[in-house]
Amino acid sequence: MISLNVRLLFLPQHLVRYALLHELVHTQEMNHSRRYWTLLESIEPNYRALDSELRGGWRLVPEWIRPGA
Repeated sequence: MISLNVRLLFLPQHLVRYALLHELVHTQEMNHSRRYWTLLESIEPNYRALDSELRGGWRLVPEWIRPGA
């Protein structure tokens, strides 16, 4: 099962795509082992940059939907 956060609605398409790929790879590898990242890289070679960008994606989410806002 894949669970997605509603905050993805506020992110650019390329980050939503990456988040989906990230979760889909977890259907094959349930952790963040070397094997997981190798599989993700085979699907999305630019995963490192996208992962870094996604970590800052919270800035794109309106304050009213952020936890604790």
